[in-house]
Amino acid sequence: MHLVFGCNLDGLVYPEHANGKAGSFDQAVCGPLSFLTHLETILGVRQPPVVKALRTAQYMRLLKVANDGSQFFSASLSADAWTTAAFLLGVRDELIASGWNAAKIPGFEKLNQLAELEGEEAIAHGFGERLNLVFSKLRALNFDGTQRRLPLSKLSLVEPKDILPPVWARLIELLESMGVLIEQLEQKPAASEDSDLRRLQEKLLSFDFSSKVSLRGDGTLTIIDSIEEAQAAHLAASWLAQSNESEGTVIIRGSDCSALSHACQSMSLPSLGPNSRGHFRAILQVLPLAFKLACRPLDPNTMIEFINLPGGPIPNWIGNKLLAALSDSPGIGGKAWQSAWDSCTRDQSEWTGRDFPKLSLSEKEEIAKSKIEKFRVWFDEFERCSSNEISSKEAEQICLRLEKWAAERAPNDENRLLYELAAGQSKLLRQIISTCREESFALSQLQKMIESVNSYGATISTAEAASWTIVDKPGQIWATADKVLWWGFAEHNISPLKTTIWSDAELQILRQNNIYWESPVQRLRRETGSWRWPILNACSRLILVKPHMVAGRRASTHPVWDELKVRIDDNSIKKISLDPVTTLSTGRTQVAGVELTSIAIDPIHLPSPLRTWQIPNVQIKGRAKESYSSIERLLGCSLSWVLQYNAGMWASRSFSIPQKQLLLGKLAHAVVNELFEKKKHWSPDDAETFARHCVSDLLPKMAAALLLPGSAPQLREAKEVIPQSVRQLVTFLDDAGVEVDGSETTMKAPFVNGNLSGIIDLLVRLPDGSPAVLDFKWSLSPYFYRKRIVEGRALQLAIYSWLVNESKSNVADFSKMKRKRETNGDAADQGASAKIAETVGSAATPLPPAGFYMFRHGELFFTQDGVFPSYTFVRKMQRDLPETFELTLAAYLRALEELNAGKAIASGVFDETVDVLAPASLVEPPCNFCKLSHFCGVKELK
Repeated sequence: MHLVFGCNLDGLVYPEHANGKAGSFDQAVCGPLSFLTHLETILGVRQPPVVKALRTAQYMRLLKVANDGSQFFSASLSADAWTTAAFLLGVRDELIASGWNAAKIPGFEKLNQLAELEGEEAIAHGFGERLNLVFSKLRALNFDGTQRRLPLSKLSLVEPKDILPPVWARLIELLESMGVLIEQLEQKPAASEDSDLRRLQEKLLSFDFSSKVSLRGDGTLTIIDSIEEAQAAHLAASWLAQSNESEGTVIIRGSDCSALSHACQSMSLPSLGPNSRGHFRAILQVLPLAFKLACRPLDPNTMIEFINLPGGPIPNWIGNKLLAALSDSPGIGGKAWQSAWDSCTRDQSEWTGRDFPKLSLSEKEEIAKSKIEKFRVWFDEFERCSSNEISSKEAEQICLRLEKWAAERAPNDENRLLYELAAGQSKLLRQIISTCREESFALSQLQKMIESVNSYGATISTAEAASWTIVDKPGQIWATADKVLWWGFAEHNISPLKTTIWSDAELQILRQNNIYWESPVQRLRRETGSWRWPILNACSRLILVKPHMVAGRRASTHPVWDELKVRIDDNSIKKISLDPVTTLSTGRTQVAGVELTSIAIDPIHLPSPLRTWQIPNVQIKGRAKESYSSIERLLGCSLSWVLQYNAGMWASRSFSIPQKQLLLGKLAHAVVNELFEKKKHWSPDDAETFARHCVSDLLPKMAAALLLPGSAPQLREAKEVIPQSVRQLVTFLDDAGVEVDGSETTMKAPFVNGNLSGIIDLLVRLPDGSPAVLDFKWSLSPYFYRKRIVEGRALQLAIYSWLVNESKSNVADFSKMKRKRETNGDAADQGASAKIAETVGSAATPLPPAGFYMFRHGELFFTQDGVFPSYTFVRKMQRDLPETFELTLAAYLRALEELNAGKAIASGVFDETVDVLAPASLVEPPCNFCKLSHFCGVKELK
C-alpha cells in the first residue's frame, strides 16, 4: 500500500490517489484522521468513534464537579460551560497524543488541575487514546523479517517532516524503523519555462525579498478583481463555460461558493454545491426552533418560522389558521389562538365523519381532538421554561417528540435522509443532555449544544458531476494541477490561526517531561506553507478571484496575498488584474488564455407609474359584505381595492405581525373589552386595578413581542399607561352619567349591494337614553383624529353612527335607492351624480353622536356638547356626521361607477391632467401602509 500523508488532506483532495492517477488500486491520500483510520484497520484495533459533542458533555460534567472556583478555567466555565469544555477537551486530547499519561507534574498547576479530572470518571476515547493504542501495537510487533510485515510499503510526505506535529513525526520515524519507505515530496515550479506563473513560482521558492518580479501578462496568472462577488462569479463562470479545456481544472471553492454555483447554473454548467453545513436546511431547523418555542417569553417570529418550515411538523392547513390568529393576536393562549385550534378540530372532525360515517358525533370529536393534539403539543408551555433556562427533563421530552416525528415521516418522504438525520441529531442531543446530569440548562448553553449536534452528519453535497475537480482549501492541492481557479481567495469569515494556552516556560516543562507539544510558530510555518501549494502546483493557469464584497459584507483577501504583493511589482499586478464589468463590456477579450465573447443585451425598462388602469370589460360591483375598512380602501385607492378584494392579492400572513405600537392598541382594546364583559359599572379605582391584572394576563396571549428584550419602553406603556387610561375612560363615563351598552359590538345593516357591518369598540347610552359611539385609538398623534372630525373626514365615526341608527330605526330604504340608481345609471353624466346625492340626502336623518377616545393620552374628542366635559367637544366642524356619511356614500357610488366603466385609479400616483373630485379628499391614499405600492409604481416614485 502506498499512502500520501499531509496535515490538510482529510476531505476533498487533488489528485485523489497517491500516484496522481485516477482509479488506482492500493493508492490513497490521507490526512491525520484518515491516516489513523488506515493504521487502526491494519492493526485490527479500529473501534466506532464517539462524537466529540458527547465527549464534550462528559468532560463538562467533570469540570463542573471539580470546579471550586479556584481553577484556571473557573471563570470561563461559569460564563460559557460548553465552549470551555470543548476547548479544554481539545487541549486534553492533544496532550494525550503528545505523550502525556494523565500524571501530575510538580510545579505545573494548570496541567495538574487537568490531571485531577482524569481520575474522577473515564472519558470516551478520543483521538489521543486512539493514536496511543496504535503506537503501543506497533511497538509490540516484532518485525525481524521472518514474520508478517505491515501492508504499508511506502509513505509519501507532502510537508517536510521537521514542520509536522511532533506526534506525527515520531509515528513516521517508528514506521520507518519498521521497514516502511518514507519519501519526501519535493516542491518545485510546475509551470512551463518563461511564463509569468513560472516566474512567480521561482520567486516564491527562492525566498528572495530584495527585488520584485516583473510579469508580462501572458494569461498564465490572472487576478479577477471586482467590487461584488456576483460580477466575479459571472466572469469566472464565463471562463469555465467558454474554455474547451476545463478538464484538469481544480476549483478551490472556500467556505461559500453559492455565487459561483448560481452563475454556473445560469450558463448550463454543473453546480459546485454550496459548501455549507446542512443545518441550514428547513427540516434540520426543527430542532433549534422547537427549543425556542418551549421557552417564555415567546417570540412570535419564531412561531412563524416554525409554522412555515417546508416539511415541518405543522401541516399547511393548520399553519394557515395559526398564522391568521398570530396576525390578529401574536401570542399563545388567547381567544384568537384558541379559536384557531377549535376551527382545526371542527374541520378534522368533519373529515373523520366523511371517512367513517358510522361513528357517533362524540367519537368523531374524540378522534379529531387526538389528531390535532399531536400538532398542538409543539406549542405547549412547560412549567419550568423561562427566557433563560429549561429543565433537562423537559429538554429530553422535546428531543423524544422530535425523534418520533422524524422517524414517522422518514419512510414515506422524498427527504428521507434529512428526516433520518433529524432523528439522529435529536437522539444525540438527548444523550448529551442525559450525560450532563444537569437539572436545567441555560438557553444560550443549550443553543451551543444544538449547534455542536447539527455539525455531525449534516454535510449533504449538492455538487454535480463535472469535468473539473473541487477542493475546499488551498492545502488540499498536494500535487500538480493543470489549471487552478481559486474562488475562495477573498472571504468575509477567514478563520484565525489556532494559538496555544501554554506559555514558553510551560512549553519548556512539557518538553522536559517528554510531552512534545507543537509550538505556534511550527504550526504557522506549516499552515502558511500549505497556502502556496495551489500557486506552486498550477501548471498552465492560475486564476485568483478577489472580490471586495462577499455576501454583502467587506471581504478579507487571503493572507497569502500579502506574500504575493511583496514579490510582484505594482505595474505587473495592474497588468494581470481584470475588472469583470470592463472585461465583459468589450465584446471579445482574452481571459487566462481563453477568448471570451460577450453580447450586450438591451436593457428592459420597467413600466412607469400609472394612475389610471384599464380593467377588463366586466362589471365590478360593491362587495356583498362591506365594512368601514373596505370602503376606506375603495375611496383611498380603487386599484388597491380591486387587487385585494377582487384579485385576492393579500399580503402573506407571515409578514402581518403587528408592530409594537399596533400591539399596544390591540392590547388596550382587549383590556376594555374584558373590563366591560365582566360588568358594566366600575369605579375608577377598581377599573384601574382590574386593568393592571388584565394587562399582565393578556400580554403573553396576544402581545408576546412586548415581553422580549428591546421592548422595555412599550412594556412600560402597556403596564402603566393602559391602566391609567382605563381609569380616565371610566371617569369620563361616570362623571357624565353615561352607561355602557356593550363593547366590541357587531352591527350590521342593509347596504348598496348587500350588508354593511362593523365592530364598535364601545356602544354607550347617554343620560337622555340615546345611543352614542366611542372608537378607541392608540396613536402618537392624537390631534390627527381630532382634525378628521373638524374637517368632516371621520368616516369611521359616521359609518358606525349610521349603523347604530339603522339597527334602531331602519330609516334609509336602500332597495328604493338602488332601484332609482339602476333606473338612472345609464346616463353616466353629471346629472346622475346629482340625482344620487339627492336620493342620499332625502334619506338621511340625524345620527347618534360619536367620538374618538385616544388611549395613549387619555383624551376624548366627541361630536356633541353637554355630555362629557366641554373641552372634549370638537367645535367648528366643517360638516356633521350625517353630512360626512352622505359624502362617503356618494363617493362610494361614484367609485363603483368608475370601476364599472373599466377604470381603476391609483390615487397615490399624481397626474396633473386628471381632475380629482372633491369627495375623494375624504380619504388620503393608503400608500404608506399599502403592500401593493410596487405594483402601481408609487414605491419607485418615493
